[in-house]
Amino acid sequence: MRNELYMGKNPAAVFESFSDVGLFKCMKMWSTTVQYGTLTRMPRIIKYEIREIMKDHIREIQSGEFAREWDEEETRGYPVFRKLQEESLKHPINEVEERLIKLKRE
Repeated sequence: MRNELYMGKNPAAVFESFSDVGLFKCMKMWSTTVQYGTLTRMPRIIKYEIREIMKDHIREIQSGEFAREWDEEETRGYPVFRKLQEESLKHPINEVEERLIKLKRE
């Protein structure tokens, strides 16, 4: 079940429905199990701190701060970006994903 949740194509469809219809309005298109899981588990994930962090991210985009940072990164030859890419490939999730992909093929 956990493999299906992460490696299946359903999460992409669900997120697309968020943008098309809205988070709570699109729920009627989902199974009652998914609806229940979302309604009971979402409060555990979406905490006040996350909302404030997301507001900061939006502010950085709207103010042009992110664009300036990215322009500077480009000018410098992408040193931070390249380092982050390299580090992301060392993240433990990569091993888990490889095992899940292998299981899907079997």
